[in-house]
This record gives sequence, structure tokens and C-alpha cells, in this order.
Amino acid sequence: MSEQLSTGVDALDRTLRGGVPAGSVVAVTAKPASRADRLLYELASARRTLYLTATRSAAAVRDALARDGVDADRCAVHDLDAERPLDHAYQLVQQTTEPATVVIDPANALERANEGRLADFLNALRGHLTETGGVAVLHCLDGRSVPPQRDVTEYVADGVLSVATERRDGELETRLAVPKFRGKPPATESIELAFDRGGRVEGPVS
Repeated sequence: MSEQLSTGVDALDRTLRGGVPAGSVVAVTAKPASRADRLLYELASARRTLYLTATRSAAAVRDALARDGVDADRCAVHDLDAERPLDHAYQLVQQTTEPATVVIDPANALERANEGRLADFLNALRGHLTETGGVAVLHCLDGRSVPPQRDVTEYVADGVLSVATERRDGELETRLAVPKFRGKPPATESIELAFDRGGRVEGPVS
């Protein structure tokens, strides 16, 4: 049985019965204006992380991670080459030789490739993670323009986490659902996430 890796969010670890199995590829789907980035930063703080940014600059991501208290020495941030994001992402991933979290934010740029190339990348990524004992998190934006290969990402991914933020009674409420996770019991309820004053994920609202 694969080692279970903590997500850094206790409520999510409990929902997943201990965490994410090493070697997993996880898709995080969310609207662009949701608080999903906060979840990504929490995942990045759990262990050494390779953070690949496809849209924002690496400097902007480093600043955001620092504001959330993520140790810069444990999180390497790289810009992805816009002309060849799949090849560049895999080149960088291959440099990881220990259990680590790989974050691709957002994965939309990769999902504009043809179906075969994206599937090959995701399967190769999973193979590398299985060897190193790491986990990958793909931030999949569900905005006005969803890439044509989103179905491929969600199908190949071992797990899908869905983040939604909406206003209720004058306050923003963020909920996390787990519609799919291979090898895990089905999660029948979503998690309401609470954030501290700095924006860090604290856990479920009681």
C-alpha cells in the first residue's frame, strides 16, 4: 500500500482517510476568483515543493507564498515556457529525486495540447511520482474558457478536489468537495474551510 502523504489540511486528511497516496496526480478545479490558491499554498507548505507557474510571474508567486508563511527554502518556483509547457514541465519534474509536491498553476496551458500529448504527459508524471514518492497538484481553472482537454485531466487524475467560494449571509464561504479519489471511500459531504487573518487554511468551520 502506498504511503499516505498529508495535505497540510487536517480536515482534508481526515476525509481522505489519512492523506493522499504517494504517486498520485490530483486535479483541483475552481473558478478563477475562488480561494483555491490558498489551498495550493497550504499543500505547498506540507513538504518540499516544485511550483510551476504558467500565468503569473514566478516573482508574484514567491511573494504570495511568503505572505502565507511558506518557507522559500522548501519551495522552488519556476516560470513555465509558454511555447512548450508540457516539455518544460516534465524537464523540471524530472529534476526532483525525493518525495515532493509538484504544483502546476494553472494547468490550463497544458490542457491546450492535443489529447494524446496531454495523456502521455500525465501518465509520465504519475510514473515519476511513483518512483520518487511524491504527489502532483494541477490547478484547473473553471472559468469562462475551459481548455478542450479538461476531461482528459480529470479522467487520468487519481483524485479531483473541487473548490467553490460563494457569498452567504454577507460572508464568503469556501467549500471543498472530493467528487473522485481512486482507492478511497466516497466522500459524501463537502468541507467548509476556514481561513485565519493571514489567509491560511485553518480547517473546517465547526
